Amino acid sequence: MLAVFAVALFAAVALLATWVSPARADWSVPAVVPAVTSSVYANLGLAADERGDVAVAWETYGPWPVQSQGRRCPRAPVRAGCLPLTAVRLAVVAASGRVTTRTLWSQRADPGMRIAVVISDGEVTVAWAHLDPAIGTESVHAAYGPLTGRWAPSRAIGGHWSVGFTTGRPQSSGVALALAPDGTVLAVWDGCSSRAACLAERQVVVAAWRSPGRAFALPTPVAAAPLEAVPAFDAAGAAYLASGCSGSVAIAPPGSRRFRAVVVASEPVSYFKLSLSGAGQGLAAWVAGACSYDEEVLSAPGPVLAATLSRRSFAAPVTLAAAPTQAEDVIPVAVPAGGGSVSWFTYSDNAFDAFDVPIDSGGRRGATDVSASPVTEIAADSGGDLVFAPAPATGPPATGGSVFVQPPGGGAAQIAPATSGGELALAPSGRVVVYAWSSSGRLDLTVWRP
Repeated sequence: MLAVFAVALFAAVALLATWVSPARADWSVPAVVPAVTSSVYANLGLAADERGDVAVAWETYGPWPVQSQGRRCPRAPVRAGCLPLTAVRLAVVAASGRVTTRTLWSQRADPGMRIAVVISDGEVTVAWAHLDPAIGTESVHAAYGPLTGRWAPSRAIGGHWSVGFTTGRPQSSGVALALAPDGTVLAVWDGCSSRAACLAERQVVVAAWRSPGRAFALPTPVAAAPLEAVPAFDAAGAAYLASGCSGSVAIAPPGSRRFRAVVVASEPVSYFKLSLSGAGQGLAAWVAGACSYDEEVLSAPGPVLAATLSRRSFAAPVTLAAAPTQAEDVIPVAVPAGGGSVSWFTYSDNAFDAFDVPIDSGGRRGATDVSASPVTEIAADSGGDLVFAPAPATGPPATGGSVFVQPPGGGAAQIAPATSGGELALAPSGRVVVYAWSSSGRLDLTVWRP
C-alpha cells in the first residue's frame, strides 16, 4: 500500500508547493488563531468533534526572573518567585468560523507542561499538570465549559494523587484525556500518593472521570493499568488503557469504571500501540524488544507483531516481520470493517525503509509492501477515511507538511493546505480531521470533512 501512495505523495508535494489560499477538495480555508506564537514552549493540545468544531489548548510563559524577594534566583529555581509567569490558554474555532480565546489558568510555574483537550456536544475539557519544584511533584488541574460563554475557574483534580516527577522508571508523561460517545471524559496520569512515594518511584495509574456538565470525581488508582497508560474509548463506550512499554491492556466495559487487565503479549515489548474502530474492535501492534525509559536511549528494535481486537478480546499475536528484522516504531491503523494495516520502519547505513502489511478482520495478514516513500497511513476515522503523513524518517507522524486524506473506495488524495509541519487530530466519531501548523507567528488550522 505504501508504494501505491508514493505517487500520491509526489502529487501532494507539488500541490503544496503551489498552494495559494483557497482550500482544495474538502479541506476548509485555514482559520487563524493569532494568539498562538512561535514562543509556545510545549506541544499543542488539539481536538475536534463530529460537527467540525475545533479546540486548541497551549501554554505561554514570560521571562525567567533574575531575582526574587531581593535574592538572586538560582539556575534551578526552587521558589515560585524565580519561575516565569506561565499560562494555559484555549482557542475554540467553531464550525461556523467563529474564534473564541480565553485564559484558563495563570501563575508562576515551571513551563513545559503537557496539555490535553477534548471537545464534544458543545463542551470542552482541558487538563494539565504543573510542577511544584519545592516538593518535586506535579499538581493536576482541569477546566471545562461551553464553546462560548462563561467558564468556572480551573480546579485541581488530583487530590493527593500528584503526578510523579521522578528520575526513575518510567518518567512521568503528564495527564491524558479521552472522550466517550456519551460525553464522559476520562483523565489518566501516573500518580503518587505522597512525596515519599514519588521519590521511592511507587507510582500507579490514576483515573478521574467526569460526566457532561459535572465536575471530575475524586481520582482512584487503577491497579490493572500499565504505567504511562493512554486512555481511549471505542464506539460502544468501553474504555482502554494501553502503554507503549507494556503488552497488557486494561479494559472497562461500557458503563463501567472497573478495569481488568488483558495480556496481549507476554514477552517484553516496545512501541506498543492500540488503534480502535467500531464497538469492541481494533488492532494492536508492537516491536518485540526491551523498552527504554531513558529519553536519550531509544527502545530496542526487533521483530514486529500484531493482534486483532474483537468483542473486547484479543486474538493470538501474528508475526508480521520475524528476526532478524530490527523495526523501530510501529503504526497500527484499524478500519471500521475490521482489521486494518500495520506500518513499521527500519534504519541501516543511513537508509530508511517503510513496510506495510494489510490485516483482514479475521486477523490474517496480507503481503508485505516495502517502500522508501516518506509517507505512511497513520489513522482512520469512523467512516474509513485514511489519513497519511510523513513517516518517522522525516519527523514524527503528523508533523510534516504533506498530510492528506484518502477517502474509502479510492479517488484523489485530498491534501491539507499546510505550509509547514504541525499537529493532527481526528474527531472520536464522524468523518472529521483537523490539522494545525505554525505560520508567521500565528497558528493556522484547517478541517477536512467529506
